[in-house]
Amino acid sequence: MDKYRTEKERWVLGRKVCEKVTPELAKRTQIEWLIS
Repeated sequence: MDKYRTEKERWVLGRKVCEKVTPELAKRTQIEWLIS
């Protein structure tokens, strides 16, 4: 079992979690992820 998920899987999971909190936070997280 891999210790880390693929970048896309981690990104998708992150988006789903953040979108539950607030769409604005999801957008901010996506931008930060793209920059990092």
